[in-house]
Amino acid sequence: MAHNKVPDTAKVPDTAKVSDSTKVPDTAKIFDTVMEPDTSRGVDIVKAYKSLHGLKTLKVPKILFFDSGMGGLSVLSEVRKLNPRAAYYYLFDHEGFPYGQKSESYLVARVETLLSRVSAVLAPDLIVIACNTASTVVLDQIRPHFSRIPIVGVVPAIKTAGQLSRKRKIALLATPGTVQRAYTQRLIANFAADCEVMRMGTVELVWLAEQCLLDEVTAAHGTAEQRTATQRMAAQGEDIETPRLQLPASKLPELKAILAPIMDLPHCEQPDVVVLGCTHFPLLRADIAALLGPDITLVDSGAAIGRRVAYVLAQKQESLEVELGYRGAPNGAQDPLLNAVTPGAWVAWYTGSVPEAQRAQFAATFSYFGFQQVQSLALV
Repeated sequence: MAHNKVPDTAKVPDTAKVSDSTKVPDTAKIFDTVMEPDTSRGVDIVKAYKSLHGLKTLKVPKILFFDSGMGGLSVLSEVRKLNPRAAYYYLFDHEGFPYGQKSESYLVARVETLLSRVSAVLAPDLIVIACNTASTVVLDQIRPHFSRIPIVGVVPAIKTAGQLSRKRKIALLATPGTVQRAYTQRLIANFAADCEVMRMGTVELVWLAEQCLLDEVTAAHGTAEQRTATQRMAAQGEDIETPRLQLPASKLPELKAILAPIMDLPHCEQPDVVVLGCTHFPLLRADIAALLGPDITLVDSGAAIGRRVAYVLAQKQESLEVELGYRGAPNGAQDPLLNAVTPGAWVAWYTGSVPEAQRAQFAATFSYFGFQQVQSLALV
């Protein structure tokens, strides 16, 4: 899978030319549609709800997820289990993927630019930064810029690991940036100070998980009928589980090499808890668990983020009172997919230009999670 190279600099140009279209007329038309909304049921659900405008009020928050890639979908699945009555949106920085070795100054500038761009049109009620690498860097810096929007970050589940470990030996499997962060060190000092912590930084595992998700979901979910079925499930509020991925046999040696620092240790010296400190890694949980064996527990932050989002939304409920069907957005945006306040998964955006085959993979993957559209995001 080809990814565009992005200079590792702190400044993100104001007129970055990253969309697939050559001209973006105004701020109300910044998206290039890749996948059309599902109309197989013979009814425009947005218009149907809009026709009920004024009938009653609902509290349906719009939640924007952000990640460098698709790993955040593992978190979204957990959040949606506890918060089914929300409208979900997803932004992933394909052009900047992966974040694991980017500088802190680059991450702060990049994340702030992208979130500002989408938030100006979407007006989300809550943002989830579903990326450990970004969260351990940007949270404190960007929150003042989004003072009216709560931001929930995803950080390594060190606290849970410290609570579970009997041997007082844990391993942190994350990106090189995450394992080196001062934020991560504070987590260890606060919640696992009496544990021996093995830090394992890898970018290769991020690539493996991203490609495996794209390949497997596209192969198993590439037909229009399959996409329609999961979109209907999402619209009805049914759980859509993260797919149980399995690496092809040809890729298992790469995973074994990544896990070798643990696997090569004598059993008595191995950690008994491994923290999956990147949101991509739970996608390969089955393969990782099979290689490490039953004596090692894998933990991640997904369920905890679901509970945190539920708590934050409960605190905001009074301010989320909206009329059923349609709500105006800033800057005159009139896209009903951005303004619909019915529950479900609506729009996913990606940065950068990609070939048609990869666009089709994006469409199939996000459709599996119930999303109605996948669009290119223009930074202008």
